[in-house]
Amino acid sequence: MKKRILGLIATTLITGTLVGCGASEGFKDGLKEGMADSKSESTTENNSEVKLKFGELLDINEAENKVVVKAKIEPSTSNKTTIDQNGYNIEDLILNQGFDKYDEIQYWAVADMTDGEESKVISFTVNKELINKIKNKEVVGNQIIDNASDTYILPSLKE
Repeated sequence: MKKRILGLIATTLITGTLVGCGASEGFKDGLKEGMADSKSESTTENNSEVKLKFGELLDINEAENKVVVKAKIEPSTSNKTTIDQNGYNIEDLILNQGFDKYDEIQYWAVADMTDGEESKVISFTVNKELINKIKNKEVVGNQIIDNASDTYILPSLKE
C-alpha cells in the first residue's frame, strides 16, 4: 500500500513538473522515440547481480570497454535529490559493483510521465578519468553529474 501511495505521489510530482515547465507534446514525443528500446534484454551476463541504489535497473549493454546503464527512477524530495540519486547510482556501481573496469559508462534514466509513457529525464557519460576519480573518492555521488559529459537533464528538473 505504501508503494502505491508513493507511486501516486511520484506521478503527481512529475505531472506538476511537466505542467510547470510547459513541456510540449513534440518534446515529449521526441523523448519517447529515444526510449523505444528501454526494456530490451540485457547483454550483460551478470545483470541479475547488478543492483541500483535508487530506482529500477531496466537494462545493461556492454560493448568492448563501454557500458550503457538504463534505469527507471522516481522523483525524490526535491529536483536536486531527484537528479543526485543518479550520481549515487553511478558511485555505487563503481565503488561496490566493479564498474571501474570500464573505460566509459553511459547512464540514462526514465520516469513515468503524465500520459503514462516513460520518457528520459536524465542522461550523462562518465569517462575513464572520472571513473578513476570516483574510485579514488576524489569525486562523490552528488558531484558526478556536474563532472560528467554529454549531460541531459529534463528542463523542469533544473528549476
